[in-house]
Amino acid sequence: MRYVNVCSTMTKINPFMSLICLLSISLMACAKQSGTTLAETQLSISASSLVFSEKDSAQSVRISTNATNFEIIVPSGITWCNIQKTGNDLRIAVSGMTSTLSQRNTVVTVIAGSGSKKVEKTITVSQSRVWKLVWEDDFNTDGPVSSEKWTLVTKGTPDWKKYMTPSDELAFVQGGNLILKARKTATGYETSGITSANKYHFKYGKVEVRAKLCAGQGTWPAIWMMPQQSVYGGWPKSGEIDIMEHLNHETKVWQVIHSHYVDDLGIKNDPPYSSTAGFTVGSFNTYGIEWFPERIDFLVNGAVTFSYPKKANLPADQLQWPFDQSFHLILNLALGGSWVGAINDAILPVQTEIDHVKVFALAQY
Repeated sequence: MRYVNVCSTMTKINPFMSLICLLSISLMACAKQSGTTLAETQLSISASSLVFSEKDSAQSVRISTNATNFEIIVPSGITWCNIQKTGNDLRIAVSGMTSTLSQRNTVVTVIAGSGSKKVEKTITVSQSRVWKLVWEDDFNTDGPVSSEKWTLVTKGTPDWKKYMTPSDELAFVQGGNLILKARKTATGYETSGITSANKYHFKYGKVEVRAKLCAGQGTWPAIWMMPQQSVYGGWPKSGEIDIMEHLNHETKVWQVIHSHYVDDLGIKNDPPYSSTAGFTVGSFNTYGIEWFPERIDFLVNGAVTFSYPKKANLPADQLQWPFDQSFHLILNLALGGSWVGAINDAILPVQTEIDHVKVFALAQY
């Protein structure tokens, strides 16, 4: 580059202009020695956050900067997020999630400039499961429960079925809710329940039931699941999933797994087979599970409260994980029994209300 010395001629014309030229040359020399420019580094990104579903996918981001180059940093150990740089374009790709995860996040850092002129900005990358609604009952039509979706439970020998009475007076839809009643008549106790057996069953997915529970000595509302075919044999060999059970006046709900491993072999702590969780007493709460091939997560109001995993390398005849078959739903209100205890007739009749039942599936299942 050729420089022209204009200041030598300026001194003959105007001493003041000569001083300005000398200052300018001094500033340029300092800038040249420091290796920086006088301009501030500019950096902008077309998106500061990217959200992905659980499948393999990619999105593009545009980087704008006056720096000659910029650097991309992904935290060490993050192998599921990959970045390709082409000019000022970034292609951010994520790999598919395994069923052991429900969400994952990382932060990608973009750095432009250097030294005191360095500018940093971040891109938040998050990946979450997307559940697809596949079956539901919102209980929006007053009258009997839908015979296409449900069957009224009949009397049986287990404690929970002891007083089951299949009647539209005890299980019905009113005001946008399923009403399950329990009462005492001149002939004895009557309780109610509905089941989706032989009408709807599924393997793996998410269940969500919004319900307002009754309370009182002897009451026992429950939301639970039983196998459709019992491929490993009768109870408890083919398993049972208790999404929610509530006893008497307790301010907690029970969430429980039953199986040959738990109930016949008595292995109840490896892993723990049950837990309790708090809920808002006297109000509607949402109870559910997220059921994967490797585990079942139990939830109350959207928060995971208990998880039951499939154990590896166990003898097949221990039947620790019979939860690889199709199950159906049961919603019921029972009275009394060996677990709940005596019934206080003074509190009867009682009722549990259910706002909706929803089942969601994941694409890969």
